[in-house]
Amino acid sequence: FLNCTGDNCYRDYLTTELSFFYFVRDRAQADVEIFLIEQTTASEGSKFILEFTGFRAFEDLKLSQAAAFRLTDTDAEIRAELLRIIKLNLAPLVLHSPLKNSVTVEFAAAGQAAASDSAAQDAWRNWVFLIGTDGTFEGESNRTTIESELYLSAYRQTLASKVILDAWYERTFNRFFVDNRTLRASVQGYGLGGYYAKSLNEHWSAGGFASAEHDNFRNIEVELRAAPAVEYNLFRFRENTVRQLRLGYQVGVRHFTYQDTTVFDRLHETRPFQRVALVAAFTRPWGSLSGVLQFTAFLDRLRQNRATGRLNTSVRLAEGLNLTLEGSTSLVNDQISLLRRTLPEEVYLLNGAQLPTRFVFDFRVGLRFTFGSTNNSIVNPRFENLGD
Repeated sequence: FLNCTGDNCYRDYLTTELSFFYFVRDRAQADVEIFLIEQTTASEGSKFILEFTGFRAFEDLKLSQAAAFRLTDTDAEIRAELLRIIKLNLAPLVLHSPLKNSVTVEFAAAGQAAASDSAAQDAWRNWVFLIGTDGTFEGESNRTTIESELYLSAYRQTLASKVILDAWYERTFNRFFVDNRTLRASVQGYGLGGYYAKSLNEHWSAGGFASAEHDNFRNIEVELRAAPAVEYNLFRFRENTVRQLRLGYQVGVRHFTYQDTTVFDRLHETRPFQRVALVAAFTRPWGSLSGVLQFTAFLDRLRQNRATGRLNTSVRLAEGLNLTLEGSTSLVNDQISLLRRTLPEEVYLLNGAQLPTRFVFDFRVGLRFTFGSTNNSIVNPRFENLGD
């Protein structure tokens, strides 16, 4: 049974290339479970943890192996290496089965072996830089929407420390033709920010956050933020691929300069604030669970606050039965930048300015039950993506 997390575990490729084995649709029916955990590395590459667990005749099997890949590695290179690792770990099982006479072993010729594992000198000293842009243009005869985004990132991650720096620019333009009238609304935002985290030991980290941004959707000309922070992880750092339970706290100041007078009759103000966050992430054969609980409040007026919860989980309830939950919700009591004056109705309808609200949410729940043939090793891509 192939059990994987992440956006791409190359399921079709692996089941096709490993057609020597029967892949089943539920782990309860498997003799061996291959569990793939995918994570993003500090250099924007990917790292896979492969765990092999045996059942019944192979119940003594418990293996784990890691494979790291660079950002420049292609899908073909990644999936070929994953296939090689899986073959290598499954080979001993086959040799202790009646199928052993069907196995052959090949070695690279002398001089063609892989290069030494010792890494070359890193001229960039672990720094990675990213520059990107996105644009969307869509519409109908009476409607046009244009979205553009530019972003820059620089980050350096080691086991001892972590630095993340980001800069961004976003703009959205909406235009509608209604009753011989042209309605327009445009919003833009830009800024820069980042944080630094220092690893103190296997559980504790310390550092800080800083940012500066402009957002005319929220009536903010400039917002400056600075806050030191600490974090405690209940589990050891080395276990982060399979389980995390982190409690973080930051306290600092936020300075606001508004584009227009707010509902609190302010054009600028400086406020102390605090934020508490609980982050959980578990990835196990029964499924995955990740969630965040966050509470932010102004220290000089605690009732001006925001509480946010986010959840993403997939759980195997029984053979063939899966439950998925995705969503987030916020209780909003901190809209201190709301405009005092009222804008034309079309500006709000076209999402050109924020409206007062007490909460925001999005939520999705799913239940899936699969039954029938246990053999899912066959891959047939005919007619895929040819429908509507």
